Amino acid sequence: MSLRRPAKEQPESFEFNPSSLEAAKSIVSKYPEGKQQSAVMALLYIAQRQNNNWIPLAAMKYIAKFLEMPYIKVYEVATFYTMYNLSPVGKYFVQVCTTTPCMIRGANKLVEACKEKISQNENELSSNKSCSWMEVECLGACVNAPMMQINDDYYEDLDKEKTLEILFGASNFIKGEIESQISELVLNVASDLAGTKIDELPAPFFEKIARVAKQIVGNETDVTVYLSADDFKVIDALENDTNFIYNFGEKETLKRGEFEVLSRKSTAKISLFDMTEEG
Repeated sequence: MSLRRPAKEQPESFEFNPSSLEAAKSIVSKYPEGKQQSAVMALLYIAQRQNNNWIPLAAMKYIAKFLEMPYIKVYEVATFYTMYNLSPVGKYFVQVCTTTPCMIRGANKLVEACKEKISQNENELSSNKSCSWMEVECLGACVNAPMMQINDDYYEDLDKEKTLEILFGASNFIKGEIESQISELVLNVASDLAGTKIDELPAPFFEKIARVAKQIVGNETDVTVYLSADDFKVIDALENDTNFIYNFGEKETLKRGEFEVLSRKSTAKISLFDMTEEG
């Protein structure tokens, strides 16, 4: 294993946001008094998820203080285990399994797709710094080889064509290759968000989400738009008065202000708050 070094450019500070802090406190509370340091791996994972899939040194120092343990011990854990990323990998992190079962079933074609859609080299950020890919060891889905993982989601039984379709659906947002029509829709969504709470948004807002989804999936009809549990409550209350283009569902892994478009050929995860900032 090659030597793992932290990124040269580091943020000056880090602290858990409210949701991460709540999760961290919940995990630490499960350990006996005096054994809280055993939660270090879980807290590093929480920090990584919060910080766009990588752990800066400031986060390690924060966790060391949070658990009342020496910083060097947190550093040793973070630099030893390869599931912790020590430099930016982008908001969307693609891991392609190339262990024997996947390789026999054509994992090299998945690698080709990543090179075409993301970047030519492993651990190299895409042109807009929001995505990267790498080859990894077994991800435990050998029965459905070849496969890849994007953030926390598994994609199995793949070939190059399917992989390109998945990456294309996401890369409209990952690589900034959004056609002008989609860009206009995103800006419209962002303008609706300005100064408005999610639970106060009117039905037309969700119809615009569906229109953005349509630009991703084309003419496909079997499409589901997943929302966080809290946001789903809002749209569920509106369904009696509004005809939506697609099915809406809730997904525990989504945060407020995020939605995920899923069809047979395409997938994309979009953050409404990111739209607001970019718009």
